[in-house]
Amino acid sequence: MQAIIRQLKLAKTKKEKANCNNLSTFTKNSYRANSIQYYFKNKDGKEITMSDIEKDYTLIIFWQTTCPHCEELFPKIKEYYDKTDNRNFEIYAVSIDTNTEKWKKIITEGNLNWINVNEPNGWDNKILDNYNIYATPTMLLIDKNRTIIAKPITIPELKQAIKNIQ
Repeated sequence: MQAIIRQLKLAKTKKEKANCNNLSTFTKNSYRANSIQYYFKNKDGKEITMSDIEKDYTLIIFWQTTCPHCEELFPKIKEYYDKTDNRNFEIYAVSIDTNTEKWKKIITEGNLNWINVNEPNGWDNKILDNYNIYATPTMLLIDKNRTIIAKPITIPELKQAIKNIQ
């Protein structure tokens, strides 16, 4: 919640402030909602769904290449992911970029070695509406039953959520 307050203080436009308020509402009200199945393609055009992931826990990250907060978060996520025993944990990063070339470049140059998929319709898609996503980055931690068990905003919150379930 402190991260939302910090984002709200940094928000400059009315839309950014509204997005922070929507994110705050979602954080308070959306735990334990069942996740819905969606189909996205990776940079090679292969369709990868969340049900393809056979791990106990999956971190879904909704992001954009133009998002400065995503740019700040991803090196920290990568450091955490590379240090984590990934036998029971996976990241499923959903880019909502309409410019797939820029998306492919960032995941290649950043060596983002988790599952990267793209929703090429940008903000105009069902998954964002169904998950009540109004800002990037947004993270959802789900279990093997595809139930949302946490909605961390920061790396410490992610670490704590994973620690709480182990």
